[in-house]
Amino acid sequence: MGARVTGRSIVGTTGWGLIVAFGLGLVPVSSADPITGDIEYLIHETPTDPNSPVDFRIKLSLESSDQDGNEIGWDITSIEIREVGDPDAVWVDDDPIVPTEDGLWWVVHNNPNDPQNAEFTMPPRLQGTAGAQQLAGDDLDYDFEGETYTAPEAPEEPPYQITAALDYTFTLVGSNDPIGSNEDEPVEIPPEDEPKGPI
Repeated sequence: MGARVTGRSIVGTTGWGLIVAFGLGLVPVSSADPITGDIEYLIHETPTDPNSPVDFRIKLSLESSDQDGNEIGWDITSIEIREVGDPDAVWVDDDPIVPTEDGLWWVVHNNPNDPQNAEFTMPPRLQGTAGAQQLAGDDLDYDFEGETYTAPEAPEEPPYQITAALDYTFTLVGSNDPIGSNEDEPVEIPPEDEPKGPI
């Protein structure tokens, strides 16, 4: 999904997530055009080591739907889960359910006209089944949610420029053994100035 800003209009691009869609003075939410973009969570093989390989990438495609002051209610229009490999295995849920009263993920923003990646560290609990995008692949049951990240004491620093924490379990449909799971482990949110190319 994603978007590129041209003046005050938004045109679709791929592979850039929130880098421009949420990082540059876009049309206000009250405008007829909603803000759209992607936010990604990168799950590293060693959660506290930014140089370790990325095992999974979770991408949420978002569209602003409502606003209350500095809070924006985001519609999660799709979830993509990618197991990084050769080749990658990809699963997509184009109709995820957000377990809130209005079905939106409400996020407080410093400037609601200019949402920043670092404001999306606490996704709600999302559960469902994502369809395999590869031939003969099994669908994926997913269950993940954001947790409060506790930074280490000085002089240690968080492992990533934007660090979140997730509980997650990914299990192929029909299997009892998760292909990935962890609790309250650090994950990386790529900053706005980094393109989301292949890892």
